[in-house]
Amino acid sequence: MDYNPRSRFWVDERLIGREDVALIHSTYNDNPFLSERQRAEIESYQSDANWWRVYGLGETGSVEGLVYTNWQIVQELPQVFKREFYCVDFGFTNDPTAVLRVRLSGGELWVDELTYQRGMLNADIVQVLKDAGVPRNAEIVCDSAEQKSIAEINNIGGYRAVACTKGKGSIVAGITSVQAYKLNVTQNSLGLIDELRNYSWKRDTNGAYINEPVDRYNHALDALRYGVTTYLSTAKPLTLPRVHIGRIC
Repeated sequence: MDYNPRSRFWVDERLIGREDVALIHSTYNDNPFLSERQRAEIESYQSDANWWRVYGLGETGSVEGLVYTNWQIVQELPQVFKREFYCVDFGFTNDPTAVLRVRLSGGELWVDELTYQRGMLNADIVQVLKDAGVPRNAEIVCDSAEQKSIAEINNIGGYRAVACTKGKGSIVAGITSVQAYKLNVTQNSLGLIDELRNYSWKRDTNGAYINEPVDRYNHALDALRYGVTTYLSTAKPLTLPRVHIGRIC
């Protein structure tokens, strides 16, 4: 088949990432029969970012106002890396549970989705970690709203998972931390890819974007945010002066 994807569709969900499917990415630059006039006409549309992304670069189009734009799909994670950690965002009936493996390599983030599904119990999450070969002493951070689930994961699996830190402004601050890195997402991470293509900023009544994301398409991305702010944040803890207390006679 041949297509110019103005947005994600069933090919992304059912075909891309399968071992028996090959994706050949070609653009107008691969067409030796184009005249110079035709090439110039195509390149004249570069000012239209989404048009150029689809018809110039041959990439999947996207909705406007996306939170993350600096990312790409890769085949696998690098084997040489500076740091590795795991991120968990809990879900159940309505929302999926997302578990990610993240590696820092070459100053970029490389992310692999270990699971993205609904109805998972904590024992199921532990099994996902075990099946992925996650060591017991691995750095694992989870949504702090599920303290009981974190305790169960540690008790059942013998892990040392910790809770993320939340607070006023933590969502936008965490997004900013993630945006500092280029993201490389494995082709099998379909849930995360779907979120990256749809997670967007809110608009005000005038249609202008505001510094607050829409609370949708953010389960795997929330997990990623927990990991980056917990393990890669450059913020240093506040150091208070040492106070000596004694008796006054």
